[in-house]
Amino acid sequence: MIRGPYLPIKPAAQYVGRSEKWLRRRLPLIAHVKDGGLLFTREDLDAYLSTRRVEPRKNAIPADTPGDQVLNILMGPRSRRASETQAKARKPARGAASDMMTDQTGRRR
Repeated sequence: MIRGPYLPIKPAAQYVGRSEKWLRRRLPLIAHVKDGGLLFTREDLDAYLSTRRVEPRKNAIPADTPGDQVLNILMGPRSRRASETQAKARKPARGAASDMMTDQTGRRR
């Protein structure tokens, strides 16, 4: 285990849970020292990671919410009913095409 304040690239990559290649690609973004090799401090690595942190949304939907409730939350119950009504209106009535081709007795022409 490294006990000094600086970590070489391999232990630094392990510290952040990424590959050395990932860390090298981010050299312009992470403070480091070039002294015969790349050296990082835990504080600098933590500072970079904290800039990438994403907070959960305040109105996030819990993962165990049933699907229909998720739709109601996202679209609102009125919007959902409207979209279902529009979908029904787009479908032709069952047998509508065959009804036009029958005479008054119900026989096909």
